[in-house]
Amino acid sequence: MHSKVLLPYLLILSLLFMGGCASTPDETEVVAAPETAAAKVRRLRVEITADPNNAELSYQLGNALYDIGNYGEAAFSFEQALAQDPKMAKGWTNLGLTLRKLGKLKASIGAYETALDLMPEDKTTLHNLWAVAELLGDWERVIWCAKQLVDLDPDSTDALAELGRLYMTQGQYDLAARQYERLILRDPTMAADYYNLGLCNYELARWEATEAAWAKAVELVPDHLSANKGLAVLYWELENYDQAWAWVQRCQQFGISLDPAFIATLENDSTTGP
Repeated sequence: MHSKVLLPYLLILSLLFMGGCASTPDETEVVAAPETAAAKVRRLRVEITADPNNAELSYQLGNALYDIGNYGEAAFSFEQALAQDPKMAKGWTNLGLTLRKLGKLKASIGAYETALDLMPEDKTTLHNLWAVAELLGDWERVIWCAKQLVDLDPDSTDALAELGRLYMTQGQYDLAARQYERLILRDPTMAADYYNLGLCNYELARWEATEAAWAKAVELVPDHLSANKGLAVLYWELENYDQAWAWVQRCQQFGISLDPAFIATLENDSTTGP
């Protein structure tokens, strides 16, 4: 009798345990769902309606619109932010980015320059201005940006190397050579810097300096393609044909191909020269 009376209660208890009891979640396990970009735009629009003169909210809306690729409205939002706070340097920088996306490169440069007036040492804005100026072929402004970056970080070998490259691009080999000399002082183990220094000196007809720089490049990297070929051509131009042939043979040992026309010319000059 007792077992029959207890049976229904046991069945109820077993069903409760089978279904499990809802446990209180640990607070550390609760993670809020990340706000989507579109949701952020909607939220910010509502907040701006309630506080239309808040420059920071307009700036944030510009960023959110930029993130979803709505560059036209993003630019308008940044302009609204800047109308409310013209000294917001980050707003000018992001307006510059947005105008570049819209293909308005000259307007983008103006925005970046205003940002730099407010924040002269901002490297990100300098790099952004550099990129747009290079697209426009405004090499004077590009070189100015590179020089500013070097001044801000004199130990930056990347900035010095880029400045050297830019001077070479513009045919300003003397200025370019100075940058590579500065690089070599910082790190005398980079064959590329010696090669570029030699190339600048070659363009300036500084033959001994060219020879010394390229010889150092191949000392550091024996199979340096450009320096080995360069020395073969240099000695030919100096009419030192024995040395020219020695470097031709060195190139062949390293599997460095030379222009057949150059070889033919060297053969002819070697046999017909004084």
